[in-house]
Amino acid sequence: MECQQYFPIFDEEIFAHIFSSNHMNRERGLNMAQDELANGSNNKNQTAEALLYIVKKLIDDKNISVLLSTLDLFATGMRKLKPPTGNPFSQYAD
Repeated sequence: MECQQYFPIFDEEIFAHIFSSNHMNRERGLNMAQDELANGSNNKNQTAEALLYIVKKLIDDKNISVLLSTLDLFATGMRKLKPPTGNPFSQYAD
């Protein structure tokens, strides 16, 4: 599975749901990923890579509720991964 490198961030069960052919399972996987993202990770770079991998895989989903959940996960990730105040790049994050 090509997503194995992201298992430290989002576990295998989440990816199994995300790659499901059933849209309800994909949505459940996105919700699980969002919960996992809320708990946080110390490695922001790897978290950003895993998040973008999921968004890339699901952005073209034909089911509108999966697409909305994907965009919601992306928005949560961007808020969570925003550079801290005082970072010279934080001016570009808003």
